[in-house]
Amino acid sequence: EAEGELRLFLGGGPDEAGFEQRLLGAFEAAALTVPDSPGAELLLQSARIALKGQVRSAIEGEVHHALREAADQAAAQAFAEGVRRRLLEPPFGPRPVLGVEPGPRGRAAAVVDASGAGVASAPFDIGSEDDRRRTLEALLDLVRAHAVEAVAVGDGASGREIEVMLRRGLKAASLGVPVVLVTAAGVAGWSTSDAAQSELPEREVPVRMAISIARRLQDPLAELVKVPPRALGAGHFPHDVAGPTLQRALEEAVETAVHAVGVNLNTASPALLAQVCGIGPGLASAIVEHRARNGPFPSRRALLEVPGLTAEIAGQAIGFLRVPGGEQPLDATGVHPERYAALEACAARLAKGLDELLGPGAEQVRQDAGVRQEVGVADLDDVVRELESEGRDPRGAFVPFAFRDDILKLEDLRPGMVCPGVISHVASFGAFVDVGVDHDGLVHVSRLGERASRGARERLRPGDRVQVRVVKVDVEKRQVSLALGTEAPVRKPAKRQPRPQAPPRPSRPRVSEGAAPSKAKTKADERRPRRPAVATVGPDRRPTAGAKPPPVGSRQPAFNNPFAVLASLRNPPKRQKS
Repeated sequence: EAEGELRLFLGGGPDEAGFEQRLLGAFEAAALTVPDSPGAELLLQSARIALKGQVRSAIEGEVHHALREAADQAAAQAFAEGVRRRLLEPPFGPRPVLGVEPGPRGRAAAVVDASGAGVASAPFDIGSEDDRRRTLEALLDLVRAHAVEAVAVGDGASGREIEVMLRRGLKAASLGVPVVLVTAAGVAGWSTSDAAQSELPEREVPVRMAISIARRLQDPLAELVKVPPRALGAGHFPHDVAGPTLQRALEEAVETAVHAVGVNLNTASPALLAQVCGIGPGLASAIVEHRARNGPFPSRRALLEVPGLTAEIAGQAIGFLRVPGGEQPLDATGVHPERYAALEACAARLAKGLDELLGPGAEQVRQDAGVRQEVGVADLDDVVRELESEGRDPRGAFVPFAFRDDILKLEDLRPGMVCPGVISHVASFGAFVDVGVDHDGLVHVSRLGERASRGARERLRPGDRVQVRVVKVDVEKRQVSLALGTEAPVRKPAKRQPRPQAPPRPSRPRVSEGAAPSKAKTKADERRPRRPAVATVGPDRRPTAGAKPPPVGSRQPAFNNPFAVLASLRNPPKRQKS
């Protein structure tokens, strides 16, 4: 609407007079109970002036406001869903990763160990062919020296070019290390923030960015929560959405993602701990300081030793905190400590340890009558589900993804190409897909194939990996039209049905010369409309049987027949002399 592509009118265009007449007619029917009263015309004139001057504009404003609120809510939910899906991407895990940030602030590479700490870094350049060769050799040396298991490349400027260069170089060197393109959204702003300076004080800005890129592959949730969710760019045009509406949706999306995964109490950063229910930035910093002074937390119960953290706050947050490998096996799961007593009693009845109730042993808890009675049937399924998971990450296993190496820019796309892509945004009119170029392509709703129904569109989510086919490329407008699937739909010619033959028309009898025509009726005659016979109306307004029709001037005017009324006025009946 701000760009002039959409205009809103109430009832039609601004010059449509019929809409106002209909409104005035409805008002007249409802308000003028006595149409012939002296104030009827004044009331109608007042309504006409009020409608044109104030009422219509006020109604249009209310409708526009309601539609804008609905649009903002839908856009905020779509943007928040994109952020949530980005936070919940499967992690590569605590393994050595090489992070490469080819951003405009300087190109740098950094290696992080399994804990995410930076262990080595090096600047690089790809300006000339010699620079590319030296850069590739230096990066391969880092991979060999630190037993790197994956390479993460930021998707900023020159990201695709460096990704393809590294993938080909690693393949030529017989190093089976995957190269993954990760989002660089918000990394530049974070690298210059106070939090980044306190976390990595001795690192330069490009190296901080490279370390953050590597960590985003190891654990996207733990690293991306450091960035404001609005800066993650998981959607289109977030600046057009009302600020409070979008902010609430984004905060809810981040909290939902954090609580769904859980937080490792001994490795989480202050930014991640601050998202846990009941824990704010102040308590998060206090937890990290206590951990740095006293070592890792041995159990959830040790959280009460943190200054300022009360039992009430701990009760809210403790169910979302995890302590893997601690004193209490249940601390590695999502089971709340309030249920520990019931599970310990169950283990005693079964003569088993608590660790034997995890995984396959959780089914024994479901069959235990004592646990069912104490926990309740409603919560029993949740407890068993957490025991069965054994604290496993619900985000799933990491599967590397790669775009086509021969497509680096928009000009490389050709109609008919089949490309792997990632859905970046879903709208009511289709889905935007990233195929590895600087502009996302649009899969219109009419090209969703078998998913063209509304229910199928709702199953498409940001982050989904799909195969798309290029339909059209407009280089001047920087637009790409895509279709979901790998093959163009084959349109089968419709089979023409034989035209049904009309039934034979009845033959009319021939009339001989001099003979009277037959009066027999045919079907065609039966279908012809018959003219109504004129009936004479008696005093009781009922037709008089067998009466001859009166002359025109003496006929009574028919009901709702203005022509009959005019005829009676033009030829009034003559009075008979007495």
